[in-house]
Amino acid sequence: MRIAICDDDDFFRAEALSATEEYIARSGNAISTEVFSHAEDLLEAVSKHGGFDLYILDVVMPEVDGIALGKQLREIGCDGKIIYLTSSDEFALHSYQVKAFDYLLKPIDNKRFFECVDAAVCEILEKRSKSILVKTKASTVKVGLDSILYASLNRRIIEFYLSNGKKLESTQVRSSFAEATDALREDPRFFRFGASLVLNLANISEIDSELITFKGGTTLSLSKKNLREVRSKWCEFCLDEVKIR
Repeated sequence: MRIAICDDDDFFRAEALSATEEYIARSGNAISTEVFSHAEDLLEAVSKHGGFDLYILDVVMPEVDGIALGKQLREIGCDGKIIYLTSSDEFALHSYQVKAFDYLLKPIDNKRFFECVDAAVCEILEKRSKSILVKTKASTVKVGLDSILYASLNRRIIEFYLSNGKKLESTQVRSSFAEATDALREDPRFFRFGASLVLNLANISEIDSELITFKGGTTLSLSKKNLREVRSKWCEFCLDEVKIR
């Protein structure tokens, strides 16, 4: 697991790092940290090495503030959890725009900080642990639910489109598509649309008048009528996520 800390203030950046390292030592989880003093440096690291699992961000920073940074991270498909640190609570409502996990005031209260980071880490680990077994012609593959963009039925074969750009094909299914994808639909991130498509709503980054775009750039074309229905369900899912926070 990877945590990014970004704060332009030397003192508070060191404070956040110290609190994070103390949490890591207490938790025993395998977690690495990277520290940034500017939003641009963090974005460059993400573009080169991929997104982080958790972002601990200052809100008030020059040029690109924490809220704008969070929006840019979401726009490029980074779904890591975001915890904001700031000396003022005036930006709390703005943090909901990027579905922030939490919003903490400076100076850091270690007890509150540990509880917040631990809750975020537990959710990350829980999501990672959920998986299904897919029987293919060659073998049986364990697939993390988090990595599935969508699954569709094609001549009694279920095709799983994954976040790494690969497609996994099952053997022919004898049951209905609904029964074969029950394990997916039990997870609130998944939505079965029609008789042959299941979408991971958490992995959608954009829906326009022609396409669904998933994190990583994979697209799926549907009719305008169907896209409106999917968009409605996706917006409902995103709003529910915000309410949970």
